[in-house]
Amino acid sequence: MSLMETPGSGDLARVRLRRKHDHDCFVKLCNPHVATMKEDVLYHFNLSTTTHDFPAMFGDVKFVCVGGSPSRMKAFIRYVASELGLDRPGVDYPNICAGTDRYAMFKAGPVLSVSHGMGIPSIAIMLHELIKLLYHARCSGVTIIRIGTSGGIARSPSLHPRNVSGEPQAVRMQKRVLWAVDACFKPEFEQVVLGKRVVRSTDLDEQLAQELMEWSTDLSEFTTVVGNTMCTLDFYEAGGLGSRAGRAWRDQKCPCVLVGNMVLACGRNYYVRVVRAPKSTLAHLHVSAGQGRLDGALCSYTEKDKQEYLRAAYAAGVRNIEMESSVFAAMCSACGLRAAVVCVTLLNRLKGDQISSPHEVLAEYQQRPQRLVGYFIKKCLSMA
Repeated sequence: MSLMETPGSGDLARVRLRRKHDHDCFVKLCNPHVATMKEDVLYHFNLSTTTHDFPAMFGDVKFVCVGGSPSRMKAFIRYVASELGLDRPGVDYPNICAGTDRYAMFKAGPVLSVSHGMGIPSIAIMLHELIKLLYHARCSGVTIIRIGTSGGIARSPSLHPRNVSGEPQAVRMQKRVLWAVDACFKPEFEQVVLGKRVVRSTDLDEQLAQELMEWSTDLSEFTTVVGNTMCTLDFYEAGGLGSRAGRAWRDQKCPCVLVGNMVLACGRNYYVRVVRAPKSTLAHLHVSAGQGRLDGALCSYTEKDKQEYLRAAYAAGVRNIEMESSVFAAMCSACGLRAAVVCVTLLNRLKGDQISSPHEVLAEYQQRPQRLVGYFIKKCLSMA
């Protein structure tokens, strides 16, 4: 038995107390306008509050898992249904959003599985409508987890003793204090709203990560590492905030490289900072920040530049790179949702850029986050 499974243990009692507290916490919105609307059309889900009974359809949801691919999320709901004993011969799990081709949604008991596409804009649109769906359904005590794939950063094979090839291929979660960081290693998500910069924190739930880590140890199928996840706007090129910001990073004058200053999210309090910026500078604020690959159609840096950047990311606590976690963390934090990011790493980015493992190997890697999160859900429900 793991510590959390030990009858009467302090950890088990605390988890049960947390579950009881979370059960009474309804999903909230940070938008007063929604409450005044006679109808709320979730356009990209093909759902509406006037044509669908949200509490009847989704009111029992306690776990929401989101991932990029529709086929992967359907495979996940089948796997979870089997693990929870909900699967029946001949029973299919239809796409609830079948009236649209934007996203796919599947449900089995208290588990909702939703695809989000690729990149920040796609997952952000999905999250707006997903969180409103949970709000209209009067859901409470919801845990939301992003499961997916990523590129890893590991300085040496010894960091991953179970992996004989020296590649990470580990399931990764945000570290304590838990952050999704941007391409300058800052724990924040920045947007321009009505011509003004709005910065939101990207901290995640520390206790949830701890629980996932302990259940991973109990599962004992693969290496699991806790670390910061870096979220970028592109799969290929590195960009940052334009040439001026790039020079500042090289000169170590950019605040983002002062890792000791990343304390804004330490208390896990949601904050929004609005920064008024001259119009002339707006063009410099949102130049695409990518992952420092050398194999894209465009590349304006060297192998040495790439290695310096990735090693700086490692020094800042980053252990993997993907393209959705920052907005995921910011929106879940704002709406009081208990959230985590669990991604498998497909390669060590310090050793290369291209994903060349055989299809069957990659398919097995992609199942690892599903197995860990499915095990976590099963254990949580058994303690309810």
